[in-house]
Amino acid sequence: MTFGGQKIALIAGFVLFGLTSLIAGFSESANQLIIARCGQGIGAALLQANCLGLAGLQSCKQKIRLNSFIMLAISLGPVLGPSFGGVILKLWGWQFLFLINVPLCIVGCFFSLKITKAVNTLKRETFDLKGMILFFMMLVACVSLIYSDNLNLLLIEKNFIGISTLIIFLFF
Repeated sequence: MTFGGQKIALIAGFVLFGLTSLIAGFSESANQLIIARCGQGIGAALLQANCLGLAGLQSCKQKIRLNSFIMLAISLGPVLGPSFGGVILKLWGWQFLFLINVPLCIVGCFFSLKITKAVNTLKRETFDLKGMILFFMMLVACVSLIYSDNLNLLLIEKNFIGISTLIIFLFF
């Protein structure tokens, strides 16, 4: 597949995933939801395969960095999904779990349209270890705040974790 074909397939993946997320959010029967979820699976497959395919256009060092970033994004779903999904489910209902994807897909389409063959102009060619450590600390702090009631944290401990998370975010 050429660069143009990968770009079109990436945009098609965003459109299909966003459209089927919208259908799933407004589904009125189990059959509609199941069909929409099948469409989401196809859209997600297009997105994942073409993100990795576009990484093939990079130089060796950039390819490793971009693949690491893509795999980090892919692996965060199973880690953060259940926690944030539970909060979303409790606050706004199951439909919002699907509808939240629609604006994200619109943003993804917008950025996909901006991709050019000069995609390999990433300035940094090294792995950002400090940023990764800060991100991990921020992630642990956010999950700790979400489960603070289960962890029996005192109010002062919650405030400390919250303020620390904000400080880490500023450095990130």
